[in-house]
Amino acid sequence: MILHRMKKAREIALLQFVRKMKSMTTMQSSMAWDEIKYYEFITAVKDYPKYVPDKLRELDETRLQTIPKTIQQRKSGGQPYMEKSELLTLVEWKL
Repeated sequence: MILHRMKKAREIALLQFVRKMKSMTTMQSSMAWDEIKYYEFITAVKDYPKYVPDKLRELDETRLQTIPKTIQQRKSGGQPYMEKSELLTLVEWKL
């Protein structure tokens, strides 16, 4: 039930984000992957954190910052790897 609510919250946030991007005056083209302009993409990426619900911010930070940094540190010490708990966090974020 909790995972379903988190997934629904992520879907709503994504919808709000897309609506915001479409309403921007600088957005003249479609948001389709083959039509989006570079500056539109950069704007969308920069604005993404504004649309992440508070309850998902920690998962997002873990996915984008903590796990990659940890794996990079492990790489410099030998073989990079991902622990089960990190993988579970990524799966939870995805759901």
